[in-house]
Amino acid sequence: MNSPARLSRSLGAAAVLLSVGVSCCVLAKAPDKAGPTEGKVRCLRLQQSNMYFGDCTIYAADDALKIVFKSGKWMNICRGPKWELYVLNPGEKIYCHTALKDWKPARMNLAMLSKGGQGLAPTKRMAIIAGLRAAEYMPIESPGGDRYSGAKSVWVVADRTFPEAINTILAGNDFIANTHRLPLRVVFHTASIDKSVDTSAAGEVDMPRSFFDIPFGMRETKDPQEVMNSGIMDVVKDMAGF
Repeated sequence: MNSPARLSRSLGAAAVLLSVGVSCCVLAKAPDKAGPTEGKVRCLRLQQSNMYFGDCTIYAADDALKIVFKSGKWMNICRGPKWELYVLNPGEKIYCHTALKDWKPARMNLAMLSKGGQGLAPTKRMAIIAGLRAAEYMPIESPGGDRYSGAKSVWVVADRTFPEAINTILAGNDFIANTHRLPLRVVFHTASIDKSVDTSAAGEVDMPRSFFDIPFGMRETKDPQEVMNSGIMDVVKDMAGF
């Protein structure tokens, strides 16, 4: 027959084991509970060349956008519901944020790259670019018939729409009027320039939601020129041979 002391120890050990077992079950269930908050974000990932800022990878989702430029001097992050644009210079570890209405070439002292500001209208032409169906947009001629000599045709994603904030940012980066669609290719009708923007690969990918956070260790600045002059202008100078 078990003594009272031995019985007490046995019951105590059983209680510990039961407590551990319950804790393990709770911990095992925690990821499921946290899933909707910390889960994955389905993105359209595009590999693009950009005549102005170099090669980049674009991650466009229904509620977020991240653009990573290969140069390492330039990055964009934007998320709903506020849709403020964060402009980062990873090399200098600084960033600023701005309202989307300010995202235009003049803001970056690069207005010379965007002539006219003319609108774009859809044509009936379709194409396949990097496996995606693309629709063509062409510049709208002014009432006087004056057309910018570097007129472009712009090819956009035909079968999927994205939040207007994403369209605005990408149009600003590509120096084109906003087509309210995601641009895939920008073609110049000049002898010296073929394509200022082109997409070489596209596909769906799941990214962690934290991928769209500001990277740790970045310092915020209130002066956009501090970010742009140390990042974008370096890229432009490299491309221009200055």
